Amino acid sequence: MKIKNSFIIAICLITLFTAIFQPLTSKVLGKPDPVSDALDYLRSVQQPDGCIENYATSSWATMAIAAAGEDPHTWAPAGVSIVDYLKNNTDLLDLNKPSDIARFILSMTAAGENPYDINGTDYVALLKGHFNNGQIGETYYLFDDFWGVIALVSAGEPVNSTIIQQSLSFIQENQNPDGGWSWGVGYDSDVDDTAAAIMALISAGRPESSICIRKARNYLKQNQQPDGGFPSWGETNSGSDSWGISGIVAINEDPAEWTVDGNSVIDHLLSLQNPDGSFNWSTYNPPWVNKPLLTSYAIVALCYRQYPVNGFAVYLRIEGSSRTIWRRRTFVSASIIIDDASNEHLFLKPTVLGALDTAAEIGGFNYKVQETAWGLYLYSVAGEDAAGMSGWLYRVDYVMPWVGADNFVLNETS
Repeated sequence: MKIKNSFIIAICLITLFTAIFQPLTSKVLGKPDPVSDALDYLRSVQQPDGCIENYATSSWATMAIAAAGEDPHTWAPAGVSIVDYLKNNTDLLDLNKPSDIARFILSMTAAGENPYDINGTDYVALLKGHFNNGQIGETYYLFDDFWGVIALVSAGEPVNSTIIQQSLSFIQENQNPDGGWSWGVGYDSDVDDTAAAIMALISAGRPESSICIRKARNYLKQNQQPDGGFPSWGETNSGSDSWGISGIVAINEDPAEWTVDGNSVIDHLLSLQNPDGSFNWSTYNPPWVNKPLLTSYAIVALCYRQYPVNGFAVYLRIEGSSRTIWRRRTFVSASIIIDDASNEHLFLKPTVLGALDTAAEIGGFNYKVQETAWGLYLYSVAGEDAAGMSGWLYRVDYVMPWVGADNFVLNETS
């Protein structure tokens, strides 16, 4: 299966241009079609009410389905989809736990649902309500900060907002000396939480070259075992493999090239897939194992995706008339665009305009758009206005599309 997980975008203040980039290639997995087999397994265990295993697992399964390029709304064996199940049973959420809210938001944004209005409830506001003392949730927890940031990014929260920037600072301040993170402040590092921290930092704009990311990368590499897998509780397992793979993808490296003694982490993860498409926890499979949950994690990993799954990495280059305004790889998911009349426009999917918006938030430059009958018209970037025969144009993977930057959805628009 070939999965595209990164894009090249060029935005230039010229009528015609040629961008020279190194193409980003799709990834090819080793087994005939492990993702399709895993999806078939999830279908086989879905209940008539849309549920897969339980409420929390259904959220992770929704993310996996979307990451694999399928529409979770169509997963409705008896007319009720997995998305319907989640929306119809929000009473199963513990709103006192920001991690519960974050997981729900991630499932909704993966499905293209508006987390600001699910049955009349603004779950983004509920998550933000847990922000206190410069972090999200309990001050002795870290996992709620990792997933809180990832969820907010998935909902279009500006990455330069106070809640995200202070939460990132809290995460970085609590990185252990070995480069990893734990679930809680002061506890030993583990692969799962280190991968989650990496995804939070990268999705919110920290570059792969930053010291904290390099240290975290080294922690992951040092904890890869001779069988290629990643451990937790002293044993390599599919859950740690999956989150480790997503963390590796987030830093723009190929997990298939992470090998020990000739064994890659991809090899180890695939070795734990059963003939029915499900994934075991390890070679020893204890009775408490939730196979649908592990299978959902594995699908995201094997699709070479990171969380949030409604976003993609882009290499964005912005050229003004006489200088490069921005040139860097970054992550884009949902976005809230404010036009020149101060109107807000929510885009739940990653767009080219959303990539520009993220770059502007990180890079500290401004841009201006005007609402028109055809969409949002970009007419100024970093103080350079379109004029005469010169206008702001863009290309994606060398091609100049025939839609506006607000209407080009990454991995959908051709």
